[in-house]
Amino acid sequence: MIDMHLHTTWSDGSLTTSDLVNKLYLNGITHAVLTDHDCILGYESFKKECQRKNIVTIPGVELEAYYDVKNSKYLHLLCYNYKNKNQLNSFLEKERTLRINAILEGIERVKNDGIFVSLDDVKKMSEGRHLLINHLCILLEKLGAVQSRFDAYDMFLNNNSTYHVSYPKYSVEEILELINSVGGVAVLAHPKRLNMNYDEKEKYIKYLKDCGIQGIEAYYSFDSASEREFSIEMSKKYNLIATVGSDWHCEDDNISFGNTFISKNEQKILKRSFFNE
Repeated sequence: MIDMHLHTTWSDGSLTTSDLVNKLYLNGITHAVLTDHDCILGYESFKKECQRKNIVTIPGVELEAYYDVKNSKYLHLLCYNYKNKNQLNSFLEKERTLRINAILEGIERVKNDGIFVSLDDVKKMSEGRHLLINHLCILLEKLGAVQSRFDAYDMFLNNNSTYHVSYPKYSVEEILELINSVGGVAVLAHPKRLNMNYDEKEKYIKYLKDCGIQGIEAYYSFDSASEREFSIEMSKKYNLIATVGSDWHCEDDNISFGNTFISKNEQKILKRSFFNE
C-alpha cells in the first residue's frame, strides 16, 4: 500500500519519524512519503527508519501557496523528489523567520488592548517548526480575547485593519517556480479545500496544469464520494497523475493508513512516476 501524505512532530504531527514509520509498517504500508508542512528536516531520519522496515520512500514536503493574495486564500502544493535540498531548506528557513516576525508584530499589536502573550505561548500551539499567524489566532481564541480564531486571522491579515501585520504570502506561481527550480514534482494537495464551486475549481486546476503541476491528490482520506469522483475525473481529463495520501497527523483524525485503496494499475503508475520502480 502507498501513502504519499504524512506528517510528524517536525511540523504538526503527533508522532516522531521513528514512531510514524513503525505505525506505517504495522499497517502494511510499503511506500511512504513524509510531507511535513514547510519543513524537510525530518526526511533523513524518516528515510533511515524506512530502510530498517523495508519501506520505500522519497523526499517530500507540503508547501503553502496563495491563489488570492489580497484575500489571504491559499492552497497546499505537495513537492516530491526535490533535488536541491539546500536551496529548498534555505527558502523554508527564510519563510519561517518572516512568519515569526509577523507573529511578534501581532503580539505587539494586541498589547495595546491589554492582551499580553509571548512567542513561547504561541509556540505551545504548535510544537514543531510549522509556526503560523494562525497559531497566535488560536491562542487568542483560547484566551477569550477574540470571538473566534477566524476573526483574529482577518484582523491580522486584512490590509485595512489597524492590527495588520507583514505576513509572507507567496503566490501559487512563486511556489511552483520554487518547486521547479529545486527539481521537484508539483502535486495539488486535497482539492476539496479549494474555496470554489466545481466549475471554478476545474478552471483553476486547468490553470495549475498549464503552470506546471503534474499531479492531483485524487485519493484523499477526508474526501466524500463526490469529491473523490471529481478529482479522479480531473486527473483523467487533464492528464494529471492521481496520487494517494491519508494526510495523517494524529489518532484524533480518525483515519487509518492505507484506508484509501487504489488499483494495482494505479499503484504501478505511482511507483513508476515517483519511486523509480
